[in-house]
Amino acid sequence: MKRSFNIFIHTQALNFANSIHSNLKSSLTQEIDANVSLLDRLVHRTTQDFEIDIYRKPTSTDTVINFTSNHPKNKKKQQQSDVS
Repeated sequence: MKRSFNIFIHTQALNFANSIHSNLKSSLTQEIDANVSLLDRLVHRTTQDFEIDIYRKPTSTDTVINFTSNHPKNKKKQQQSDVS
């Protein structure tokens, strides 16, 4: 089965979503060069389909905390589960 999805947000739906809670705000994201980032995914639109990849900010260094470092254990364990 071919995977596809449509993204459509009406202005009224966006205003409603933003009115639910004052600490949560949604915004529209503009497509640039057939790419749009949604949460931690990069969606690339081709003529036939969508390709989904992991989105990383341009400032991302992809560095990790050394497990023998003097960081809290819960941070090191969280990082380990994020990588796998």
